[in-house]
Amino acid sequence: MSVLEFKDRAGRPYYHLERFIDGNYIKYNSNSGFVCDDTIRHTPQAFSHFTFEASCHELIVVDIQGVGDLYTDPQIHTSLGVEYGEGNLGIRGMALFFSTHECNPICKRLNLTSFDLSPGERKRHTQQQSLSSSNASKLPAQTICRGSEEPLNSFSKVCSLFRRLRSPSSISEDDSDGYVSETSSITATTDRIYNHSLSLPQPEQLMTIFNDENLSLSRSFKETKIPLLSTTSLNSPSPNCSSPSQSNFNFKIEDIYNAQIPNSYEDSQRPSSVMLGKTEMKKLKETSTYEKYESILGQIHLEVCKCYQVGRFSELGSEEFDEESAFFHLEQAAELCIKEAIFILAKVYLDLPRDLLSHYCPMDQVNQISKGLNLMIRASELHEIEANLYLAQLFDNGVEESLEADWKQAAEYYEKYIRIRENESNIIDEDSETNESDQTNTIHNEIPFHDRHDTVARLATLYKTGGYNLLCNYRKAGDLFNKAAEMATAAMKGRLANKYYMSAEEAYGLEPDNESEDS
Repeated sequence: MSVLEFKDRAGRPYYHLERFIDGNYIKYNSNSGFVCDDTIRHTPQAFSHFTFEASCHELIVVDIQGVGDLYTDPQIHTSLGVEYGEGNLGIRGMALFFSTHECNPICKRLNLTSFDLSPGERKRHTQQQSLSSSNASKLPAQTICRGSEEPLNSFSKVCSLFRRLRSPSSISEDDSDGYVSETSSITATTDRIYNHSLSLPQPEQLMTIFNDENLSLSRSFKETKIPLLSTTSLNSPSPNCSSPSQSNFNFKIEDIYNAQIPNSYEDSQRPSSVMLGKTEMKKLKETSTYEKYESILGQIHLEVCKCYQVGRFSELGSEEFDEESAFFHLEQAAELCIKEAIFILAKVYLDLPRDLLSHYCPMDQVNQISKGLNLMIRASELHEIEANLYLAQLFDNGVEESLEADWKQAAEYYEKYIRIRENESNIIDEDSETNESDQTNTIHNEIPFHDRHDTVARLATLYKTGGYNLLCNYRKAGDLFNKAAEMATAAMKGRLANKYYMSAEEAYGLEPDNESEDS
């Protein structure tokens, strides 16, 4: 590679020059779900899938393009979504890749596990495969920047995107939408590509050398030394070298083959299957990192659900979407203990107001309330604050023919909710003078704590009235009514505050005198 500085131009811009790549330049996939016709090559798509599992879901290399098996200018999606330029779409980019990826023979040879799809999605993938070869389109698949993902109108229209991008050299500025990835690889001569060789992605060398036509997977090959192209020769190709330099690296390819077996991958790679992901989480429960762990695979499934909701896979102009597939991915995310997914799924079963799948009704309505209640309890255990309020209201009012009222449990969840919100409010008050922006961000989209005076008053009423397994506690009821009055005053609701003060006096009046208690 060469770097040129134009000193006489404004801003003294820098340009880098790459070695010319002779041959048909093909874009195999994009950073936002486009997949080239898999009848051309299986290796590029398998390579992207491989990087996802080999990195333990931390990243995936996409936007695979190049000549033959020499790939250039890839894009990396990471779980955090903040590195490698604006083309890094993060979890959403990973979700878009798997929404169109169909495991091919190379994936199966490497024992990469399939991403879980709904029955409807599998059916559409089958139809897509039968139509892809005849419906190839000449439209360009652009590399897009974060927040401007090109719409995938439907799986039937995805078929029209399957095509080859061929040009005598690298992709033009027009084809790439004017965007050049910050993770562009430096390419070298490909005159001598080693058959039966595998080059693993290096941090400085975002390219691979797979050969799906010639890749031999015989038993004798599994423990061979694999020649790798050295980074030095790629970054600084010598004109006098007739072949790229090699570095020997001991690598057992069967370590990749056994990727789907939980005992073999340990911390080196993770599967794309929910079932195996659950097995991994069971192992994590025995470690100290379990409480902080949140499955990236689960986040991807949740993101696929959200993509359905916003019409990412719908017909252009249609507000309808495949709710069953969206619900399927929501369930997969909940299976992997994603707190947001568990909370939303609980709302779906309990028919509570929600933004995601707001009108969806599960087909299986057997024990629906019980399922929703168990999920809501699980969300509470995962520190979803609002789940405590929903549980308190459920046990407070009960559900006809499904759940009897239990004020003892309702009081416990009311108290837990009030305690957490009050602690949050105190922290905000302490930090408000030094960091007002944090205060704004913390209470954004949430009701301020003092506006929850009705919740405190309801808890006071439960203790004042008693029943449904809850014993009366007039002193506690009076204290809670006074707290509700103070909160109503802070919320500029004076009349309501006076009403709470009167209720507090009434509750204190019901408290037995000490003399009568002794007698």
